[in-house]
Amino acid sequence: MPRKRKSPVRRDQLKKADSRTAQKKKSKGQGKTQPLTKPEFAEMCRIAKILRDRCTDPEKKYKHDRDYMMLVIGVNVGCRCRVLSELKVSDFRGGFVDFWEYKTGKDFGYEMHPDVYKEISDYVRRNHMTDDEYLFRASLEDYLPIVPKTIWKRTKDLAKMAGIEKNIGAHSLRKSYGRWIYDDTGDIYKVMKLYDHASPRITETYICIGKDDTNKDRSAIANLPQ
Repeated sequence: MPRKRKSPVRRDQLKKADSRTAQKKKSKGQGKTQPLTKPEFAEMCRIAKILRDRCTDPEKKYKHDRDYMMLVIGVNVGCRCRVLSELKVSDFRGGFVDFWEYKTGKDFGYEMHPDVYKEISDYVRRNHMTDDEYLFRASLEDYLPIVPKTIWKRTKDLAKMAGIEKNIGAHSLRKSYGRWIYDDTGDIYKVMKLYDHASPRITETYICIGKDDTNKDRSAIANLPQ
């Protein structure tokens, strides 16, 4: 019995398939949350501090202060959202930070930049925290930690207030951590090691390096005789 011939694949079907593939790739990197630029981050911090300093209600004042510190630690430590939500005061001692990543099962401990550590110490002092407390409590009277969903919401709210139109979420803080290092050094391998990624390609996708970035590098080339 003769076999049936397969129907020829139409060009529009191929286009749809390519589009779906591209969408899947996009959803893994640039299609989701974007890293912040340094000016965008500065504006979000400025707004959080203004809200904190102008507020007279102790509960709201604490939450605005908490939002500010979430931004600062998010871009300076680069831990995942769940880890960020469960950090304790005791994780920051003597100028060092120590935390455990749930996803990889690895422990990270190192000496922090003194300016960043001072910001954290001032926050702890302002809010009269003890070593066994969570750094980001659900409320002033609640000693349970905030949930990752709250970090996402507050980050998005501050981005909206700052007039940032691109897709921003809590993961933007971790992405910014690596993206800024790459922008300053151009060393993708350094960023890969900091994230503990398996390959440079994963890191490039994660911090949203695209064609525009490559063309910018090309445009900066000026090899002329002296």
